[in-house]
Amino acid sequence: MILTLDGERVDEPVSADETLQAVIDRLQGSRLGENLVVSVVCDGKPLVDEELTRRLAQPLGDTRQVDLGSANRYALVATALREIAQQLADAGQHQSRSAENFQEGKIAEAMTGFTTFLDAWQMCQRALLECSNLLGEDLTAIECDGRPVREHLDSLADRLRELRGAFEARDAVLLADMIRYELPETCASWQTILGQLAETIAARVSPPAASS
Repeated sequence: MILTLDGERVDEPVSADETLQAVIDRLQGSRLGENLVVSVVCDGKPLVDEELTRRLAQPLGDTRQVDLGSANRYALVATALREIAQQLADAGQHQSRSAENFQEGKIAEAMTGFTTFLDAWQMCQRALLECSNLLGEDLTAIECDGRPVREHLDSLADRLRELRGAFEARDAVLLADMIRYELPETCASWQTILGQLAETIAARVSPPAASS
């Protein structure tokens, strides 16, 4: 069986009884270092989503060739954080129109814009958790924009509770003001926080080894 990693053949035996996951785990310990496997191709067919999950647990059997691609884990996390930062910035730009819709009584339209913010915020939370798990450290302990990320999270939670209170009180004026002024500011602030966090993580990417 042929096994390649990032386009180069790996010179070690692979048993038909081994699972794909076992092969990847072995490479993780011996060759990948700070990298993670990000693509799997078996006999020319890329494996993704449910098929990848299924094949990882199965013996390789009569598979003739496995091609693996890897990427640096710190670079992956930095890229993910930058993408979330941009999504939050985009969500903030939509909030002025949501505020106008609230004031005009267009509740359904207003909620659509507000939901964009909530979705971006939930994605931010998931990203911080998943990236922390990927790196094996709590990213919310890292200081950004003058204080640890977890303190920024606490402040955001307080603001969301204020919004919920305004919703429950059916205070359209307060809601409109908060959505028009506070949410864009919150989104801009989190764009800065995540941008700084991304730069901190990206700085940990080891430079390529010099060729001899």
